[in-house]
Amino acid sequence: MTGGPASGGTTDEPGRGDTPPDARPSVRVGSPAAHPMGRGRGVLRISRIYNNNLVAAQDGGREVILVGRGLGFGRRKGDLIKPGEVHKRFELAGDVRGQGARGILIDLPLAVIELTSKVTEHLAQAHGVRLSDAAEIGLGDHLDAAIKRHQQGVTLYNDLIWETKASYRREFAIALEVLDLVRREGYPLPLDEAGFITMHLVSAGVAGDMAERLKLAKVLRDVLVIVQRAVPSIGDTDSNHYLRFLTHLKFAIQRVSDGKMLTGRHEEMFKQHRDSDPLGYACVLEIAEFLTGSFDIELTEEEQLYLLVHLARLRGRDN
Repeated sequence: MTGGPASGGTTDEPGRGDTPPDARPSVRVGSPAAHPMGRGRGVLRISRIYNNNLVAAQDGGREVILVGRGLGFGRRKGDLIKPGEVHKRFELAGDVRGQGARGILIDLPLAVIELTSKVTEHLAQAHGVRLSDAAEIGLGDHLDAAIKRHQQGVTLYNDLIWETKASYRREFAIALEVLDLVRREGYPLPLDEAGFITMHLVSAGVAGDMAERLKLAKVLRDVLVIVQRAVPSIGDTDSNHYLRFLTHLKFAIQRVSDGKMLTGRHEEMFKQHRDSDPLGYACVLEIAEFLTGSFDIELTEEEQLYLLVHLARLRGRDN
């Protein structure tokens, strides 16, 4: 696991752990002026305590999530939070995606939230790129998984890294800067991660043709209709699995649109998932047929395999 106190569930009781508020480091990631919680914000009242470092508060009828080292320690629902105690503030929509992003944020170690905050500050200061709160959480979720893989000695190879570089030159160059920042913070991730980070930047709309992004958004909506019709027992649409499924779909559709689909040597794994999950495979075939009609390209078995895996998780299957 990366650093930071364990997340745990939500509670109205005092925050638990061994990091009292007076032990918080004097140096925070970013400054009040650099974060939306800075200038012009008043004192907020805690409405929910997630863990030692994350609390929820109400601001003008909207729920906001506040992050700070030891912010929830020893506090209760109704206690006041001063702006200077907060290093990051998130405002998320109340829809399915907002709920999913909230769940992911609560599970992220504080060290990863701080690391991602440094990345977003760099993007804003060096390139004028400002990620939405949901996009920042998605990037943090990816970095958390990448860091854990590295700590476990697992390498996720990116066979499309050079195609990604050729297709998205600006985003790839920025992704290399992000990777360098992450390495300087003590996480020596492999070069392959630059390709994955690039696709997060593309998905967040850092650059690209607006008409093309609108088309891809419509295709995503149509694919979700197929999924919901073909798999009525899709499960909890507020779950983290659902948000990850949406994220995978966006990346897959982007790859199909660009003709840069995943390929690999997982034929036996594909057959195993296909044969053990006929309902999921029928849904994948319908998605593949729709994408072929939209982009005039056949979905590879590797792409079908990843869709099967994500659908299985979404439906609560132990595949």
